[in-house]
Amino acid sequence: MKKLPALGLMLLLSGIVCLTASGEGKLVNLAQLEGVTYEVSAGSHWADHSTDDYNIKLVDGITDSGNKYVVCYDFFRQPDEEKYVVIDFNLKKSYELKKIVLWAKNHTELFSVKSVSFFASNDGLDFNLIGQVPAEGEELKQPVSGKFSIEQAVEGKARFVRLVVNTRNYTNLEEVEIFGIATGETVAAAHKAPATPVIKPEVKVSTAAGSINLARVQGVSYEVAAGSYWADHSTDKYNTLLTDGVLNSGNKTVVCYDFFRQADEEKYVTVNMDLKKRRKLERIVLHGLNHSELYNIVRCLFEVSSDGIDYQTVADLSEDQLPQKIGTWNVEIKTDELARFVRVTTWTSHWLNLEEVEVFGKE
Repeated sequence: MKKLPALGLMLLLSGIVCLTASGEGKLVNLAQLEGVTYEVSAGSHWADHSTDDYNIKLVDGITDSGNKYVVCYDFFRQPDEEKYVVIDFNLKKSYELKKIVLWAKNHTELFSVKSVSFFASNDGLDFNLIGQVPAEGEELKQPVSGKFSIEQAVEGKARFVRLVVNTRNYTNLEEVEIFGIATGETVAAAHKAPATPVIKPEVKVSTAAGSINLARVQGVSYEVAAGSYWADHSTDKYNTLLTDGVLNSGNKTVVCYDFFRQADEEKYVTVNMDLKKRRKLERIVLHGLNHSELYNIVRCLFEVSSDGIDYQTVADLSEDQLPQKIGTWNVEIKTDELARFVRVTTWTSHWLNLEEVEVFGKE
């Protein structure tokens, strides 16, 4: 993690003041804009009591769910460094941020929020610390039982927002609000689970003895992010197609971006996969399909992590190590790491289309 310098960088800590929009933009809750997504992960835990199966309840506008849980974990008997919950937001493009509000609810004296660290990024790779509540050496005031909010004001542009919530035993998070300046975007009327949710079947593809495709284990999830792009032609609306076992979608595109007229450093797609617990990894395979000579890959970075915050590079392949052809292709790397999170970032010179990600290892 990179800590924010005192002055002069993109994101600047300021007093907690809600500012009104100026010019053509208006101050809105960016977390509720159409297309905005988030992922939740947690450290090693005793039990997961969350009910946010489709990653929609933290942005539904309900800050108090009564006697129900939303994002709730029990960290009984876990070491202090594992007692955390991470919420990663992808706003889909950079916005001028003003304030972030986290709502939580303590159901008994066993529930608490010890501290919250706020991070922001424009590429989803390098995050800057933009604030921490409470200040070091202080206690976070909260009710023994009841809802409360934690606010952090920010000033600057960012596309990705990360909250790291530390606790002592139980924690229950209700809502996240990210206020910023938007022009013309649509606020979602309601966040609902799909009428017929797409649920991938638990298919354990065996390889060597005891080895399976962990990406297809029930509960494993992933998020996709891209740099600045000209057009998004992806059809993976529910984040299921990259792990459906289909390596060639024919004339369709799965995760596909056109980076026409974008800077080279922006021409990338990142797939972040959460295996839900630490597993022994053996190899990672990325599959793609180049529909014409405009499609290619010029760099591929494989990283793993145990906490979803600090990542270790497993392989960083350059253009001369990667397949360059029209049609299907795959990039495979071997590893013996013990990790919960897998991140694959692929760069292109124009168009990029990804078909499947396989993560082989042992449960």
